[in-house]
Amino acid sequence: MVQSGCLLWGYRVVIPPPLRNLLLKELHAGHAGVVRMKEMARSYFWWPGIDAEIEEEARGCPDCQNVRNMPQIAPLNPWDFPEEPWQRIHIDFAGPMESHMFLVVVDAHSKWPEVAVMNSTSSEKTIEELRSVFSRFGIPQQLVSDNGPQFVSEEFQSFLRLNGIQHIRSAPYHPSTNGLAERFIQTLKKALKTSQGKGSLNQRLNTFLLSYRNTPHAVTKVSPAAALLKRQLRSRLDLLRPTGTKQIVLSQQQKQVERRCKAKFRSFNRGDSVLARNNGKGAKWVPATILAQTGPVSYIVETKGNQTWRRHVDQLLSSAISGDGPCDLEAQQQRGSHINPGKDVVPEILPTPPSTEPRVSVPSENTCPTPAIPVTVTDTLVKTPPVSPLHRYPTRVRKQPQRLDL
Repeated sequence: MVQSGCLLWGYRVVIPPPLRNLLLKELHAGHAGVVRMKEMARSYFWWPGIDAEIEEEARGCPDCQNVRNMPQIAPLNPWDFPEEPWQRIHIDFAGPMESHMFLVVVDAHSKWPEVAVMNSTSSEKTIEELRSVFSRFGIPQQLVSDNGPQFVSEEFQSFLRLNGIQHIRSAPYHPSTNGLAERFIQTLKKALKTSQGKGSLNQRLNTFLLSYRNTPHAVTKVSPAAALLKRQLRSRLDLLRPTGTKQIVLSQQQKQVERRCKAKFRSFNRGDSVLARNNGKGAKWVPATILAQTGPVSYIVETKGNQTWRRHVDQLLSSAISGDGPCDLEAQQQRGSHINPGKDVVPEILPTPPSTEPRVSVPSENTCPTPAIPVTVTDTLVKTPPVSPLHRYPTRVRKQPQRLDL
């Protein structure tokens, strides 16, 4: 449609090619964006391919390019999960908090954190603290850090090369590359801020680390302690559990020791008469009385001289005879082997016939006087028939084979 000598496209003027660049410059005079330039053009003029030329004009403005916003974030590219603990670690500095800096080291496999309170963030102090950490957990294969001056110095790079550690640095001003350490730092700051005024800094830090290491992680679903040390760290919450498992383990261990050493279980009650080992001068064994039991195999005994000793069960012997003084063990055993109160004693087979002469017993100087106990001894010797040895295996009847006489 032509109106007053102008070619119109609807209500918009069709612009000839020589004038199009001038109108594009006019549209972008206020450095409007692509959308605003198109809206303005659609209200006044048109030519074929105007939208593409408007976009090209906006992209070609150097002043607009210098003040553009950040681009749309790229898809997340996660780190490869390490195959074993302490293969790759992430380190960073946190602070200042409470006038201190904190060196944070996090294991990428187990999420185990190490935090050191630092008075200086120099490369020398950082290397010194890392040596302490490596002495406990070993040298990692990879170390991830930002571009801090202590991490890019020649001293730090030389330290990593000598230990065979690959250094991976994040892009400048892109903390999400080292996101494992950054995320833990947020948790650390929150914990120290909420516990401020409830103890010293080291006490609050250690309490937080014990709880964090024992808590299942949101990613691995297991605690850092279980992933790194293959066990849970003992805490005060373990006091709630019964000790049945411990008793079973102790019982099994005790049985193994008894089988291996052929040990014999012995126990005494309060008031029992025993023979206690004398570690001083005098007789080897001293009559005593059990006063108390101080442990599974430990007792307090009282001697005839009103002395209290502490003795192990291996240093005590059962005693059914109470004496007024110390008694030698050999005499006690000799007396107990020949005398059995209230029963007839039947001697074993003697190698020689009994003598008709009376035997006179002469008391020894070391033996204790024995109480007068009636003892009945048979006048004749009883010979026991020889006992045939027991066969360990069953016997069979041997018969003469029957052969055919053909």
